[in-house]
Amino acid sequence: MSKRNKTHWSVAIFTSFALTWIAAYVLFKLGGSENHTLYEVGDTCIMWITGLVALFFCKREKIALPVFTKLSSIYFIAGSLPILAGLITVTISALFTKYIGFSVLSHHLPHSLGPYLPKAVPLRVAIFFLLNYVSGITLHMLATLGEELMWRGYLWEKLKHYGLWPASVITGTLWGLWHMPYLFILHKNFGAMPWVGTLMMIGALISMSPILTWLRSVSNSLIVPAAFHGVCDVGISFTYVVVAVNSHNIFYVGQAGIIGMLVMLGLSALIIGLFAKHSDLKQCL
Repeated sequence: MSKRNKTHWSVAIFTSFALTWIAAYVLFKLGGSENHTLYEVGDTCIMWITGLVALFFCKREKIALPVFTKLSSIYFIAGSLPILAGLITVTISALFTKYIGFSVLSHHLPHSLGPYLPKAVPLRVAIFFLLNYVSGITLHMLATLGEELMWRGYLWEKLKHYGLWPASVITGTLWGLWHMPYLFILHKNFGAMPWVGTLMMIGALISMSPILTWLRSVSNSLIVPAAFHGVCDVGISFTYVVVAVNSHNIFYVGQAGIIGMLVMLGLSALIIGLFAKHSDLKQCL
C-alpha cells in the first residue's frame, strides 16, 4: 500500500471519529440521551455521517463499493445469524446465571399491538422474534448501512491485503473506538463504565467483524452485512432479558459479554471454514 493510500486511510478514520464526537455532543445537548425517539433519529444520522465520509473518500480514491445487489437467500440468512448466535449465547449464559425464561419476551412487544396479539405465550414469543427480525433486515438495515459503507466498504478495501482475520482485528478495534462518544457523551452501551465499556465494545466488534466481512464477500454487497448488523442492533436484546444480567455478570453473559464474543467468533470460524470457497475471500484468508 502506498504512502498516499495510508494517508487517505488515516484521514478518513480521523474525519469519521471527529464528526461522530461532534454529532454525539449535539445529540446530547438536544436531549437525545433521554428522549428515545430523538436518540434513534440521531443515532441513524451518526451512522450515515460515517457512511458519507466513506463515500467521499471512495470517490476521491476511485474505489467502487458493491452497495446493492439482487436479493437472494443470503440476505435473509444473514438476518437470522445474529438470532442464532443469541440463542446459543443464552443457552451457555444460563449455566452461569439465573435463567428467567423466554416467556418474559411476551411482555416486550409493542403496547399498540396488545389488542391483536394471541393469548398463547409461545405465539407471543414467536411474534417477538419475527418483529425484531423483520425490523432488523428492513428499517434498521437502512440505518446500519451507513456504518457498513465505512467498515466493510472503504476500510475493508484498504485493509484486505492483510488477510481476513488481521483486518478484522484492526477493523473491530477502530469500530469499537468509534463507539466511544456513545459511552462517554450519550451514556449508552456500558455508559456507566465508559472505559471498561470501550474495551467490551472493541472485543464484541472484533468478534463480529469476520462474519460481516464474509457476508460482504460472498454476496458482493454491503446490504447483506447491513442486514446482519441491523438485526444485531435490534434483535439480540433478548440475551439480556432471558437470563438475569447485573453489574457483576454483565461482562461475561449477554451478546456483548465474553460468552457472546466467543460464540460469535466460533460461529464465524465455522461458517468461514465451511464456505470460504468464494474467490474474493479465499484470496484474503
